Amino acid sequence: MNDRISVLIDDQVSDQQRADFFTFEEKCFEKDLKSHRDLLYFSQPFAHIFLNDNGKLISYLRVFIRKVSWKNQEIALGGVGSVATDQKYRGKGIATQLLKKAMKLLKREHVDFAILQTYIPKGEKLYGQVGFYPANKGYTFFDAEDQLRAIKAKNVMVAPIENKVILEEVLQNEELIHIGKGDW
Repeated sequence: MNDRISVLIDDQVSDQQRADFFTFEEKCFEKDLKSHRDLLYFSQPFAHIFLNDNGKLISYLRVFIRKVSWKNQEIALGGVGSVATDQKYRGKGIATQLLKKAMKLLKREHVDFAILQTYIPKGEKLYGQVGFYPANKGYTFFDAEDQLRAIKAKNVMVAPIENKVILEEVLQNEELIHIGKGDW
């Protein structure tokens, strides 16, 4: 790769870059994501991490940071979403490099722990390389129409960042953590 990994805080991203990122995601996931983006994945990311090869976008992900409430305490919760790599570049460790950068960013921002949604049989190898493991517990969020949504435990992975104790408390409690408005 002739370009290095770039990190842009969300307010540094141009409208054209946003459109390019979205088009890239749709290409990589091979489906129309507009309705999902409008209803579920509309929340503003904290940062965008991506890699270009000779000016061509080849891998991308979004990083989220939110303050959420858990048992009357505030938690800094991190999230990773839209992890996508061009098919020609898959299997070369590029997404892992981007995820490592994301984890460093979450640590720098003093996030307690991170959570993400994936099809675990497929995603566990990738996300496990940067500290994620199956949560065996779901989470909830509000969609764009303020309907409460739940993500099933079989699709959730977590990673301790700065506060393993609070993560274990969340995982041991029967109550699902609520991540706020919009999924990653």
